[in-house]
Amino acid sequence: MNLGELRTEVKNRLAIPTAGDGLITDTIVNGTINSALRVITTTRDWPWLLTSSQLAFPANVGYAEIPCEFIRAKELVIDTRRICYVELNEFIDQNKIGYPYVFTLIGNQVKLSPIPTTLTLGTMYYYKAEPELTIDTQNPIIPEFLQNWVIAYAAYLCALRRQDEGTSQVYLAESNDLLNRMRDDVRRKTGRKIQTDNRYNYADKP
Repeated sequence: MNLGELRTEVKNRLAIPTAGDGLITDTIVNGTINSALRVITTTRDWPWLLTSSQLAFPANVGYAEIPCEFIRAKELVIDTRRICYVELNEFIDQNKIGYPYVFTLIGNQVKLSPIPTTLTLGTMYYYKAEPELTIDTQNPIIPEFLQNWVIAYAAYLCALRRQDEGTSQVYLAESNDLLNRMRDDVRRKTGRKIQTDNRYNYADKP
């Protein structure tokens, strides 16, 4: 469903007239839909939000900019080898962690250590944010068969705005139930931990 269709579904749930009811306008409903999409983005590493982008690490620089829609990193691959991610304190003090070739995230940059001596290309696999829906024909990334969660959560937010405690709790319970089902489904289909090959020294390519 696109934004216009999602809005219609939310309004139907709450018996809101086509023109709105004064308190819940189309703009308000659109805002709750986008709020729901932001929430779902942060609750789990959903497979439909997984994407990739090529990064270029200039010689003797060791960092590249991350994509603007980036939320969380999954893997950095250089020459088909997975590179180990570490936290900043370990990145600074590598000799204590046992991983000589690593990367970390600082601000909007991916940083490598040791710094490559030649231009090095890598592929970053990462989870991206749902786009902000601003026009009725825009579609979210979440698959259509899971969009009932977006509708239920948006209806919950609208009911809160109305200060309708009973209705808000009904839709909150529905959204929680749908979210748990979505998590269980993803857990069944994914979840195998991919091991990192930390023996590869990308800084000393032949």
